[in-house]
Amino acid sequence: MRYTVIHNDQNHALELGAASDGPRTFLLNGESHSVEVVYLPNGVVSLLVDGRSYDVDFERPAGAQDVLDPRVNVRVRGEVFQLAVMDERQARLQAAAHRGAHHDGPHNILSPMPGKVVKLLKEVGATVKAGEGVVVVEAMKMENELKSAGPGVIAEIKCKEGQPVEAGTVLVVVGPLV
Repeated sequence: MRYTVIHNDQNHALELGAASDGPRTFLLNGESHSVEVVYLPNGVVSLLVDGRSYDVDFERPAGAQDVLDPRVNVRVRGEVFQLAVMDERQARLQAAAHRGAHHDGPHNILSPMPGKVVKLLKEVGATVKAGEGVVVVEAMKMENELKSAGPGVIAEIKCKEGQPVEAGTVLVVVGPLV
């Protein structure tokens, strides 16, 4: 499985090898590592990474709204690291939602992959905040709520509910606040 891990605004590529009874391998930014994982009853995960032992505790940060929120706090040796962990699909959705977007100006909300528009959450003229849902697209049997990258006003809706869309199709245009 491939993941994107964001720490301090830097993206890191993480690829996990197949699960096995012994050590697993993983690639972090192309560098190979060996890891053994033991899940302890208190929710802590004991890791042996390249021969070094770590007890790791994971927790959802305050403000995490649902299970799809990629943010996680990781505590290792008393230090807390704030990460966002996304699988390939989540990373594609985030990239598509932010492609060409300026948080303080007009931007387009694009379909991240081929699918079907399931629901329009806003109408032309509605004000939206950064991160607020605007349109729902079903792709690969999953409903994906596409959000505004920044504050603005819905200037144009270029799709209809039930409409099939291709990847990269402009669905909604968010204009500047006036």
